[in-house]
Amino acid sequence: MKKSPATLKSISATLGMAPSTVSRVLNGKAKEYRISEPTAKKVKEEADRVGFSPNQIASSLRLQKTNTIGLVIPDISNNYFATIARALENEARKAGYSIILCDSQGQTELERDAIRLLRGRNIDGLIVAPVGNDAEHLSAFKESGTPIVLVDRYFKEVSIPSVSSDNFQGAYDAVSYMIKHGHTKIGFIQGISEATVNSDRLNGYTKALEDNSIEVQTSYIRGDAFTVESGYQATKQLLEDHADVTAFFAMSNLITLGAMDAIKEKGLEINRDISLISFDDELYFSHLSTPLTAVAQNRTEIGEKAMEILIKLIKDEQVETAETHLPTKLIVRESVRDIR
Repeated sequence: MKKSPATLKSISATLGMAPSTVSRVLNGKAKEYRISEPTAKKVKEEADRVGFSPNQIASSLRLQKTNTIGLVIPDISNNYFATIARALENEARKAGYSIILCDSQGQTELERDAIRLLRGRNIDGLIVAPVGNDAEHLSAFKESGTPIVLVDRYFKEVSIPSVSSDNFQGAYDAVSYMIKHGHTKIGFIQGISEATVNSDRLNGYTKALEDNSIEVQTSYIRGDAFTVESGYQATKQLLEDHADVTAFFAMSNLITLGAMDAIKEKGLEINRDISLISFDDELYFSHLSTPLTAVAQNRTEIGEKAMEILIKLIKDEQVETAETHLPTKLIVRESVRDIR
């Protein structure tokens, strides 16, 4: 015969305590109601013995709060997004929230599906690293009243709080460094051209050239996605079309890998024959045969700041600014040759 499930009433009857006391202990409010440690210990031990846990579903329906946060990122296998996700999860746990993670696989339609799914779970807030150029579904989610924060990318036409790197300054610093070492013909291997993160980096590239009286060559700007394949094809084409290019600036860690493949396939050696800087740093970059110079983004801080903002929004607290741009750092290694 199946045993009846334990309840607050059955536990309180066993212990000879009021149901309200048992409820307050099991919901983590013993100190708030000045319930003694020995009493709290007895309640927890009895709850463990009979396999009881508070009914979170009933509680969430009553309080309209689930203590869960949705997270949608483009590619969990990409170390850049994985590190951000880890930082977000750590901060969420500290604040008493759990994360429901969805991988959009870089597809806007899957991103929409994920957000639709998460909305059905009655999440308390949502963090998204958008993949495309369409923000309509993000605006619609914001209008539903549930707090939302964007990470890595943002939309200038949509008033949703976002946390990203200072992409303009990071690109400006990298290109200026190349120019100081004699490079004037610099290939720009980009991602999605319409994405704000790409536009900001392109503007930094362009401004650095202009500030040094170097003409911007649009034919030096190639690529259409933040992928290894796009990086490979764009670099390969640029090497074939412009043998005079002396350096490449790759707009992501994955694009950098593709660029390195194309350079190797061409029989060229980084530093000796061609210079290369990556926008985004990886641990293994310093262990390559030619350690790679890179623009480092503070991924952990991006995640921490985004969660800080989201929790403020969940608590109906004031958020100071819609866009937060965190500083980058140029990590100088050996992949840029001095050709002055």
